[in-house]
Amino acid sequence: MAASFLGMEEVAGGEEYEWLKSNPKIIKAGNMIGRLMNDLASHEDEQKRGDCASGVECYMKQYDVSEKKAIEEIQKMDVNAWKDINEDCMRPTNAPMLLLQHFANLPRVTEVVYAKDDAYTIPLSLKDYVALLYIEQVPLYE
Repeated sequence: MAASFLGMEEVAGGEEYEWLKSNPKIIKAGNMIGRLMNDLASHEDEQKRGDCASGVECYMKQYDVSEKKAIEEIQKMDVNAWKDINEDCMRPTNAPMLLLQHFANLPRVTEVVYAKDDAYTIPLSLKDYVALLYIEQVPLYE
């Protein structure tokens, strides 16, 4: 997240960097969403490739539950992480709102990228989103 400060010199200075170093909830929650959504979307393919265990497999083993139950619990963790992001965006803080919005946007994109499958590893599934954003004309009137 600190790297995202580049080009934001009007908003992100030394005080904001110190705030970021304190690892606020919004940052922890955004990181958690990224990790969890990636694991939910890609854990089956990763296991087929012989990759290391994802959060789903770790949860299954630690709590001796089925894959379905592990996925449900991880989805609950995702919801709770969003509550933390919303809380940090609504409560007074030393960080400017523009910076908080910036930190909330990354998990928003993560949710889109991993909503149906692993669109990070298999970017072809993002084609429709990109087309809607940059190619398709938005009708102004019906």
